[in-house]
Amino acid sequence: MLIRFTEVLRDIARGGLAGLIAGLVVGGLGGRVAMMLAARMNPGATGMFTENGELIGAFTLNGTLALLVFGGLLLGSVAGIIWVVLSPWLPASGLRRRLAAGLLAAALGSSVLVRADNPDFAILGNDAAIILMLVLLVAVIGVGMAWADDMLDRRLPRPDGRPISYLPTYGVISAFGLLMMPVAIGLFVSRETCGCGNPPVFVGWALIGVGVLTASW
Repeated sequence: MLIRFTEVLRDIARGGLAGLIAGLVVGGLGGRVAMMLAARMNPGATGMFTENGELIGAFTLNGTLALLVFGGLLLGSVAGIIWVVLSPWLPASGLRRRLAAGLLAAALGSSVLVRADNPDFAILGNDAAIILMLVLLVAVIGVGMAWADDMLDRRLPRPDGRPISYLPTYGVISAFGLLMMPVAIGLFVSRETCGCGNPPVFVGWALIGVGVLTASW
C-alpha cells in the first residue's frame, strides 16, 4: 500500500517538475525572445510600457527576471498542475503524446493569454502574427512538458522496496502543487486571478471535472 501511494506521489511530482522545467526554459527564456520579436514586428510600440510596467523593446534585467519568475516559475507551476490532471488521458508516449500536449496547451493557454481586453495587444496593434507567435510559444511549452515528463520518468527513482526513502521528497513537491491549485483554477474561473473581464469559466469547470476523474483513477 505504501509503495503504491508513493508511486502516485511520484507521478504527481514528476508532472509538476515537468511543468516547471518547461515553464522556465520555454515560458521564461522563450517568452523573453518572443517579447523582443514582438517589439521588432511592431516598431511603433517601442518605448511604450506594457500592462506590467515593462518598457517595450528594451532588454532589461528586471523584465527578464519578471518573465522567469512569472512566466517561468508561476505559470510553470500552474502548467504542471494542469499536466498532472490531463496527461493520464493522452497517448502513452512518443510523438503522438507530444503533439497532443502541444495542441492541448495551445488551446488552454490561448483561452487565458489571448484576450480581447488585454491592453498589451492593443499597444501592439492586435497583430495576428504576434498572436500566432504567442500561441505557438504556448504549444511549445506543452511539447516541452511531455518531453520533460518522459525524461523524468526515466530518471526519478521508483519507490520499489524503499518507499519511505522517497515519500518525503515526492510528498513535499506534491504538497506545493496542492498549494498552487487555487491559482490554477482561478486563472480560468476568477476575474481577479486571471486579470480579465471574462475568464474562460467553461474551460475551468471542464478541467475541474477531468481533475476529479483523474484523482479517482
